[in-house]
Amino acid sequence: MIKRKIGLLLTVTAPIYLFAMSALAQSMSIQQPTKLPQLERYNVPTIQPIQNSTAARLCAKTAVEKRETTIINAFNTFSSSVTSNLSIRQTDLSAAWDITDNAMRRTAINNTWSKSKVANSVSRQILKKSRIQAWKDFSTARKACQINPTGENPEADITI
Repeated sequence: MIKRKIGLLLTVTAPIYLFAMSALAQSMSIQQPTKLPQLERYNVPTIQPIQNSTAARLCAKTAVEKRETTIINAFNTFSSSVTSNLSIRQTDLSAAWDITDNAMRRTAINNTWSKSKVANSVSRQILKKSRIQAWKDFSTARKACQINPTGENPEADITI
């Protein structure tokens, strides 16, 4: 009985409410916000022709090779660090399962996972800093070569 009354009340009042809100919005002459132009994801300046002198191209080539070598070395360091962390985690977890007391074993397992998480986090931070520094050094070298921005995306090398 109560549900029927509420349903009837909603059926009668809902259209009135919507009409009243519509009329109120029109009377207040609410304006729609203006759309802002879409911003580019990367604020890369318009790419101008790269200087075509042999010296400038050789300089740029050297800067790119140095950047890429630095990123490769940083990733190799990261990879070996993570591999080492995994090996340590394996050893510690194996030792934890030799513990007969449940509470102590649980504590040892939790500590092992916490240490592993921190070690991997530090490894990622070092990789990120090395990668960012490589791109900063490249940008400086590119400017010294008097080469305009190449339009390369510094974030592209982390999408492995």
